[in-house]
Amino acid sequence: MRKKPSIVFINRVLYPEKGETGRVLRDLSRAFAQDGWDVSILSLHSDNNSKPTSKHLTIKSAKARFGKSLIGYLWAWARLLIMGLRHPRADIVVTMTDPPLLVVVGRLICLIKGSRHVHWCQDLYPDLFPVLGFPKILKPLTNWLSSRALKKCDKVVVIGRCMARKIADKGVSTSIISVIPNWYNPMQKGTESKKRKKAVTPTKTKIVPPKDQKDVIIDETQKFRVLYAGSIGRAHPVDTIMQAAQTLQTDETDIEFTFISDKVGHNKIMAEKNERGLKNIRLIPYQPESSLKTMMESGDIHIISLDEKAQGLVVPSKFYSAIAAGRPSIFIGPKNCEIAKLMRDFECGTFIEQGDTKTLIETITAYRHDEKFWFKHQEGAIEAAKRFVPQQSWQVWLQRMNDLMRQP
Repeated sequence: MRKKPSIVFINRVLYPEKGETGRVLRDLSRAFAQDGWDVSILSLHSDNNSKPTSKHLTIKSAKARFGKSLIGYLWAWARLLIMGLRHPRADIVVTMTDPPLLVVVGRLICLIKGSRHVHWCQDLYPDLFPVLGFPKILKPLTNWLSSRALKKCDKVVVIGRCMARKIADKGVSTSIISVIPNWYNPMQKGTESKKRKKAVTPTKTKIVPPKDQKDVIIDETQKFRVLYAGSIGRAHPVDTIMQAAQTLQTDETDIEFTFISDKVGHNKIMAEKNERGLKNIRLIPYQPESSLKTMMESGDIHIISLDEKAQGLVVPSKFYSAIAAGRPSIFIGPKNCEIAKLMRDFECGTFIEQGDTKTLIETITAYRHDEKFWFKHQEGAIEAAKRFVPQQSWQVWLQRMNDLMRQP
């Protein structure tokens, strides 16, 4: 039997480190290895807990330094470039978007090694720099480098239709652009329950706050839970959510807002909580995969936020976790981005513009008191989850890469 091709994935992080790019990379690399491909991952770790799960999978890592700073990114580019050049030639090199402009590093590696280059665009840089607060002076040069590298790729894989349009606007041929959506964590299963739950809070034995996070709130109360799970940063504003929480604290005392995020995100929410005097905010640290299903299903509704300026530059993965849990979602963000369109397609949630606190309050209250409204969007979430199963995206990836290998 003919030997399967070889493929190398390059990204700064890899699960179990925090970050969805590392998690989807782990999932996809395993799918390729199970299909018999010779798979390697080059990454930078703060620890080395990731272990190969197949004889076809190799993980090579170096120590990350200087954090998410300009110096840290320069270090990551240089280190990953050296690792890529030292690694045996692979048929395909797949670059991701952590650190930003990794596509340029991949282009250099493929030019020297003679490999085919695939860029897996999770976030669109440098277009996202202004949204994240980076100096605008960085954009012209970095945009030229990025666009030039993208045009030379053999394939560009994006995670949303709105992102595909942004890539095409850079002059990248539509013939090399493929839309393959991300997926929920395979550990998060069980969307078959159709009963409206009462937001059972996990026990203290399952949720233990880090020692340096004394403000994390844990109790056994039964409340209607509005759940936000994921990154909290410039691209994911929470002002509209906090304003709604302030009003609902008085008007709807049995509604709580729960945030699952990292320490930086918690600090932001805690500052808002203290400034507004909010008592209906709960903070929970990231949970191990063994608690993921229970945690995601503990939300009666999920809430997702995206800055208007980030349309087509980011596709929040929180949506896929929500539908996997079989829960309605509220999306606060641009109306023409991927998540808003999916909510309309499947009737699995409600779209609200940033700053429209009044409509957000009305929507949360409707989900709380109108069972027909809640059940309608729960059914939509369950149907959407049938469409966005992890294995389907993996199979499309395998098909696209096999097609690429057949090209002259």
